[in-house]
Amino acid sequence: MTVNGQGISHSRSTVDPAISNFDKLVAETTLLGIGDFEPLDFLVNTAQLEQELSVFTNDWVDYLPRTDRPNNRLGLSLTTLDIEGWDHRSLPSLPEAAQALGKPVGDSAFTKLTPLYDACASLHPLFQEFAPVGRSFFVKCNTGGYFVPHRDSPGFPRREFRLACFIKNAAPYQYDWWMDDKKINIEQGRVYYVNTKKTHRTISWTDDSIHLIMNIPFTVANVSKVIAHLQHRH
Repeated sequence: MTVNGQGISHSRSTVDPAISNFDKLVAETTLLGIGDFEPLDFLVNTAQLEQELSVFTNDWVDYLPRTDRPNNRLGLSLTTLDIEGWDHRSLPSLPEAAQALGKPVGDSAFTKLTPLYDACASLHPLFQEFAPVGRSFFVKCNTGGYFVPHRDSPGFPRREFRLACFIKNAAPYQYDWWMDDKKINIEQGRVYYVNTKKTHRTISWTDDSIHLIMNIPFTVANVSKVIAHLQHRH
């Protein structure tokens, strides 16, 4: 397969020429065919990562807070926009980021590595495999923290795909992740490819439930890497 690194249109009603070639259509079909919540052969050292995160205990900020009721979610950014003063505590929504830049922005634009990334050496091999990664961050849910059923960027063509890793307090009695009303069995520390174009929802039954979300630019090369790193390839 050849790699075409051009950007992808924000419009949901048109197909950008950069993704309409045969190779990228094959890549899209490949992603759709591997499953919706697939384990990769990356296993993060969660004990080391928790120690690295402990330095930032007082830096967690509200993550996409709701105005109608509390949702008990906090976040820290591993990557952010290249804006002076923005760091690991800068965790805007895409509309907020677009307002700050004065133009539309997608997840792939969040390529500035933060001091948090520098400190989390346990994640560097994973990030370097897919570099440059897009918007990547930790989410910490306390008791009752939740995400309502939703889809992330359901239109076509996609600009990114997502990887997730569950770091702390993600056992079945602590944290639920549902895909299309099916509860997912989670291995803590395992990195997963997640098809977030499908309906998913989450809820935490305890405090300090932490997971990592990575937005990976949709390229043939990156899709090929996902296939190469599938835990169950045979």
